[in-house]
Amino acid sequence: MAKSLGVHLKDEVFTRIYSSDLERTRLTTKYLVSQLNTDVPKVKFTPLLRERNFGDWEFLPTKVCVMKTQE
Repeated sequence: MAKSLGVHLKDEVFTRIYSSDLERTRLTTKYLVSQLNTDVPKVKFTPLLRERNFGDWEFLPTKVCVMKTQE
């Protein structure tokens, strides 16, 4: 998937690139950046883009979450 995305984005121009600081996303981002044919800005790796786990609320529709908070 990263390879096909890299091919799709290879001629796009980026002014900024942000990525989660988790190892697997770092590796994917570095691979994607290596596929680009344009000047690439320095990648900003940040913990602010890490996945979040919402426990029992995970994958619930918004309507259900709203109803549960009103109970």
